[in-house]
Amino acid sequence: MKKKELIEIIITGCLVLVLILAVSRAINKSRSRTSLPKTNTEVVAKSKILSTKLVQEPNTSIDLHKKLISEAISLQLVRDPFTGMQLTPVSTEDSGALVLNGILWDNENSAVIINDNVYKVGDKIGPNIILAINRDSVTLNNGESDFKIKLSK
Repeated sequence: MKKKELIEIIITGCLVLVLILAVSRAINKSRSRTSLPKTNTEVVAKSKILSTKLVQEPNTSIDLHKKLISEAISLQLVRDPFTGMQLTPVSTEDSGALVLNGILWDNENSAVIINDNVYKVGDKIGPNIILAINRDSVTLNNGESDFKIKLSK
């Protein structure tokens, strides 16, 4: 063997030993952190500690939940982050309660006013999706079938 190949083999062997030592230390640390109680007295002691913590802080999770809900409401998106278009509010009304108030018809950018809210093609109104906007009607899909709402004159 050449001297260069011998040096490469020695260095590779040393690196393998270092890797094995690092992995074994990580495994030992993880085992020591998750050690199981060995006796019944340790189990009883740990359960008493946990129960006193729960008794001392009974409403922490409820308060945290309320705080997260209020944060989520305050961070509602107004614009689509990918297209920059204005997001329309989603209503939970069923298809029987849809009232066509008006149509803003244009060859390129038509809009429709349903239940006093402005929507465009592709917007959702509860479970319904707007498929097409015509001069005197709107075509929607409720997930099962297409239906039209005509503008009353």
